[in-house]
Amino acid sequence: MSQAVWLERQSGLFAAGSLLDAGDSESSAVVEVDGAVEHAPTARVLPRNAEDAGEADDIATLVHLNEPCIVHALALRHKRDAIYTSCGSIVVAVNPWRRLPDLTSPETLQRYLAAEKGLAPHPFAVACDAYGGVLRGERQSILVSGESGAGKTETTKILLQCLAASARGVTSDDDKGAASAFSASGVQAMLLEANPILEAFGNAKTLRNHNSSRFGRWVEIGFDSRGALCSGAVRTYLLEKSRAVAVPSSERSFHAFYQLLASGGVLRAAAEEHAVRLPASASGCRYLSGGVAPNAPDAPCVLAPGIDDEADGAQLVKALSVMGLGGELGRIARALAACLLLGNVSFSTAAAASSTSLDADAATCEAAAVADTASHAALEAVAGALGVAPAALAAALTVRELQLRGETMRSPRTPCQAAEARDALAKALFEGLFRLVVRGINACLQSPGAAPAPPGASVASSGASCGAGSADSAHVSAPSDVGAPVCRIVGVLDIFGFETFATNGFEQLCINYANEKLQWQFNAVTFEAQAREYEAEEVPWTAGER
Repeated sequence: MSQAVWLERQSGLFAAGSLLDAGDSESSAVVEVDGAVEHAPTARVLPRNAEDAGEADDIATLVHLNEPCIVHALALRHKRDAIYTSCGSIVVAVNPWRRLPDLTSPETLQRYLAAEKGLAPHPFAVACDAYGGVLRGERQSILVSGESGAGKTETTKILLQCLAASARGVTSDDDKGAASAFSASGVQAMLLEANPILEAFGNAKTLRNHNSSRFGRWVEIGFDSRGALCSGAVRTYLLEKSRAVAVPSSERSFHAFYQLLASGGVLRAAAEEHAVRLPASASGCRYLSGGVAPNAPDAPCVLAPGIDDEADGAQLVKALSVMGLGGELGRIARALAACLLLGNVSFSTAAAASSTSLDADAATCEAAAVADTASHAALEAVAGALGVAPAALAAALTVRELQLRGETMRSPRTPCQAAEARDALAKALFEGLFRLVVRGINACLQSPGAAPAPPGASVASSGASCGAGSADSAHVSAPSDVGAPVCRIVGVLDIFGFETFATNGFEQLCINYANEKLQWQFNAVTFEAQAREYEAEEVPWTAGER
């Protein structure tokens, strides 16, 4: 009787077939695939599960657990919209590329909160397990990883939704006083409203994903001894700020820029209210259009199907208001406008005037000057948005100052150097704006009894807090006040998606490196735990087996 097998092709893909002759180290195996008989090295022939046992809620229970068996099982489940599959303590999600409302409906959430038996694998189950563990005083962290477009952002939102709902109905110390402005229900609302803000300023459309996170985040959710949600904090790192000034072909910059330019949008009205004149569309912004015709092969994407910038902008403004940043709307809009309009300032060569205040070689330099009328208009708009004098801004971009032994040395920049200074300023502005909104989010999520967290930092706590990595990287912080309530933490780490662009900038290389290191650490911890379980149950296994 022939054995069901997978045959690995030279392309790396696998074909289902039947093994006619196993061969040995000196002869090839004989496999029948689609009625044709093929000879292949025995190393390229892998066992295949029977068709009636090819999928399972937990792929760790499959008889044969190799790469094609795992992929086939996931594909079978994906066809029937079962996009979540367990692999021991891991939940594997396969992006359906469409909305499946029933998977995250309130009714579905309540079933997982009630711990009903026989429930299918789901991020809700992971979040509920973490909530139960932290109440027992155990260290808890959830890692969300995968390549770009895998669905990490949506999965993170689902996890946070469940963690916030887990504490619903639990009375916290803050809820006891009717006059308390800081309640568990308030923290839940703010925690969920933080997502549209972080996505607007940190996500963008890429070739793989319409809502790709271009930064990493570690979210901490604090629960008191009763299990009520008492605080939260967000730590962000490695923002891909180069995207603010250079957008790859067929991609977009950060969502907030397009929301600012949306006709009739609240953000646009806030900027124009302060006399900041904006281009009619993204094609009028060099940073967003790349300075090429909209239909050019290398042009960035301006309009993305399925993205409603005006509606998303309205949601952002609402979220900013909930997070206590509504009063900063004007400053936020002006900062976004300044970032965009800086790209419309170009430079040309001007005769370098000889001056005793300049370096000896300055007179021979090709000094930069603001190029034309359109550039002057853009410069004045940027200066108005930032509240500085246009002449001072022009000088800052075209003249370099060095402090040497108490003496100021000035030298003119070339047009190329001035453009680099302009782009550096735009990136610094956007990064500062991103940090501003993260600080605002953290300020709103802090418990009144806790010390304020530094910009982008996590909450100090007296309970167990686990960072990304193994147990030796976990930390337990002392309470900020002796009388402060004990706050136990669940952490969710949403790491970047690995991407390869035509030209990888330094930040993208750092993102890819961080992603690989975090994935390696996660694999090491997970497989070590699985190995200990096998040894405890005396299950025979071979390290490194496919």
